[in-house]
Amino acid sequence: MFNRQLAAELGFDPDWLSSAGGIDFLMGRQPPAGAEPVAQAYAGHQFGNFVPLLGDGRAVLLGEIETPAGQVIDLHLKGSGRTAFSRGGDGLAPLAAMLREYIISEAMHGLGIPTSRSLAVIDPGWQVVRNTPQRAGLLVRTAPSHLRVGSFQYAAARQLADPGSTLTRRLAEFAIERHFSDLLPGNQSAAATDSTSSTAATGGHPDTYRRFIEAVCDRQAGLVASWMGIGFVHGVLNTDNVTVGGFTIDYGPCAFLDNHDPAAVFSSIDTAGRYRFDQQPAVMQWNMARFIDSVLPLVFDGRPTIGGPAHSFAMEQRARFGNRILDCHDRLLHRKLGLAAVPPTDPDHTRNKQLVHDFLRLLATHHPDHTRAFDLLTQAAHSRRGTGRSPATAPGDGGNRATDTIHRAVAEVFCGAGAGTSAAAPLLGWLHRWLRTDPDPEVMSRTNPVHIPRNHVVDRAIAEAVDGEMALFNETLAAVTAPFDRRCRHDSTRMPPPAGSPACTTFCGT
Repeated sequence: MFNRQLAAELGFDPDWLSSAGGIDFLMGRQPPAGAEPVAQAYAGHQFGNFVPLLGDGRAVLLGEIETPAGQVIDLHLKGSGRTAFSRGGDGLAPLAAMLREYIISEAMHGLGIPTSRSLAVIDPGWQVVRNTPQRAGLLVRTAPSHLRVGSFQYAAARQLADPGSTLTRRLAEFAIERHFSDLLPGNQSAAATDSTSSTAATGGHPDTYRRFIEAVCDRQAGLVASWMGIGFVHGVLNTDNVTVGGFTIDYGPCAFLDNHDPAAVFSSIDTAGRYRFDQQPAVMQWNMARFIDSVLPLVFDGRPTIGGPAHSFAMEQRARFGNRILDCHDRLLHRKLGLAAVPPTDPDHTRNKQLVHDFLRLLATHHPDHTRAFDLLTQAAHSRRGTGRSPATAPGDGGNRATDTIHRAVAEVFCGAGAGTSAAAPLLGWLHRWLRTDPDPEVMSRTNPVHIPRNHVVDRAIAEAVDGEMALFNETLAAVTAPFDRRCRHDSTRMPPPAGSPACTTFCGT
């Protein structure tokens, strides 16, 4: 698999990059003069347990490239073999797992969600042995950086062992320059200063690090809210899998909701449900608390004490994150339902908030297909505007046959085929109240995808691809990278799995 469009965006000649010489470059066999691939060190909380040294056990950073647009991007090779952090592993990766990350990360990009990207999957001709021998694969991925919360935890642990270490400060300087350059004094790039100084970028001012903490938390809040909107379950939100730059990375055991289930867990190793769908905001809040702990010494001198300024700041930031993610999710749900953003003083503000609250309750009660439910509401909004039907007309009042067909489809998705009037009454009542607001179908069409990487489809496409048959994989990739395009007739990415299909279980793919 080769992503020609991404290659061009990065400034590569796609024809050369897909040639034998280009593949050698991507595999790290022919790095540019002076370049030396490195494995990065980081720590992390894995399922709540701190591990002081993890690091890239099967990946290397090939280097950084500057795109024609002036953005600096990491080029990263995954599945490349043993590193200093392999801890007895072989450092390799199954081809199936690399194909999975390729298709999911590119789907997330199509959905407009910040993510690492996939440039290529390479079959090196190797085998990996897990339960059985499998074909190995290499993933070449790109990202604005590979700085993780675990990177800062590693630096903080080093500083505890060596109080004279400046690693945390230097790491923060690098992160600010790479991801949050608006925090720099005068908005000047630190590249124009002496980068060997620990205070080169920010002047070492505690307020800059305070705003850095807030900026990282804000990005994470927006990211997780976007996951919740599309029904994405990351599956393994350890701190070493959370980027400081606020984009999705490490797609091993991820999945997408079919039926809306707040308690959905797909990962085979998440037996306690720590990272289930509805826990993602709380877990990310916990992860951000660990990030704050690591950076706090740059803002306050000395060890934090209960009730002291450092402790109070940390608690304020944790509460701020909780409020921020609620706000981001609420605003996203307003867009998904086509509801106008109005100030709190507007009478419609309370009405719209209640509609959102009631709809979430309907989702949790009826467990409809998450994507299909929002898609049908989008069609209902288009139909109402297209027919000029009065907002006061209730569903089923016979104003338009096509519109009533959509309303029946909504009722069927929520309540099941042949549901009686009493079972569907709460839903139809909500639908009537919602339609009276004149929801904006254009906003909904830009927010609610038609196509997502359906778990059962992705699994089948990958299995066929590993066997050498790429047709379904390519069809699925084309659909999920254009998720809002109704002209694509790839029905398998539009519709839920057949009734009675086995539950989806995902694996880390290591």
